[in-house]
Amino acid sequence: MKIKVCDISGMGGRENGGYEWGCQVICARALRFLQQAKESGEFPEFHSYENIIGVLSPDNAAAKRLDEYILQHEKLREFGMTGAMHQYGIIHALKIFELGREGYFKALTEGEGGRGPEDFYEFEEDDAFPESVTA
Repeated sequence: MKIKVCDISGMGGRENGGYEWGCQVICARALRFLQQAKESGEFPEFHSYENIIGVLSPDNAAAKRLDEYILQHEKLREFGMTGAMHQYGIIHALKIFELGREGYFKALTEGEGGRGPEDFYEFEEDDAFPESVTA
């Protein structure tokens, strides 16, 4: 199923296996995990560091399980995942979870320097879930 997404990385590579594609896979998997965590009651918690990109560290067992779930994706393991992909994919998932997809899009387009139409595209959500593994 195709879903509307906003470019996360700005690095290109929207095609299957590309850098941006990987960011969207991470985001979609993290969002699914968050939706399931809402039902279970244990929400993942992370911390990052001011002015340091690419380091998002798990603070609880749920966050560690989220990281493991993300890395169950065969292509992420094959192609690799940078710290920035991990950090921004999860941060975008958290914002979608908090605001809903339409609220997320609205937040991205508002204000000076907001995202333009060229930043939005369709992503094949099924690419994020090629296996039947659950969170």
